Amino acid sequence: MQLDEWLCIGIPDDIMEQASAWLARLDADHVSLAERRQLAVWLDEDPLHRWAFDELSQLNARVASLSHVRGQIHAPKVMLFPQAVTPQYQPAIETGTASRTQNRWQSLATLLLIAVGIGLALNAPTKAPGDTHQFEHSPAAEYFLINGE
Repeated sequence: MQLDEWLCIGIPDDIMEQASAWLARLDADHVSLAERRQLAVWLDEDPLHRWAFDELSQLNARVASLSHVRGQIHAPKVMLFPQAVTPQYQPAIETGTASRTQNRWQSLATLLLIAVGIGLALNAPTKAPGDTHQFEHSPAAEYFLINGE
């Protein structure tokens, strides 16, 4: 469907031409008060006049709002976004004895923590031989635990 097929459907061509002429006059740099009064009279003569004028005014406003981007539309690239520089991963290179010494201390600290954990686990207190008390699972005990009475 073409623009002229849906724009102002139902408005006679002569009224569209008159509305277009009025828009052209208003777009000029000098519009007299008498011309503005003539436009008001013409708009009030027929609802089709106002409808045609409103339709063409809206179209004119849309086209005018696009005029400032005309140069960008025909440009090969509409917008250029700056490229972010992504840092390249560079593995650490050992340069001397300082990094080797640091790695040794980290390894020793890790081994020491593991040894302490194993020692604590092996020396954990166990049940005393006389401690044979176990909780009875009876309906009354479960009721007490659930209801807190």
